[in-house]
Amino acid sequence: MIYPPGSDVLIAFAVSDSQGRWRATVNSTADSLDIEASSVHYRNERRRIANRSQSVVFELAYEVKELSTFT
Repeated sequence: MIYPPGSDVLIAFAVSDSQGRWRATVNSTADSLDIEASSVHYRNERRRIANRSQSVVFELAYEVKELSTFT
């Protein structure tokens, strides 16, 4: 998921392939962007990167997530 710096307003997203690779195109004039990687059973990781074409590697840490109880 891709956000303007310091914001929670989603401006782009991508879904990884079976090898974990993804690609996103963002139309933003900001000098940087916040990128968040998330996956079931892994801790979300968010980092700020320069707004330019580049490769970014995330290594997510395993995390057990408990579901809320509902009826």
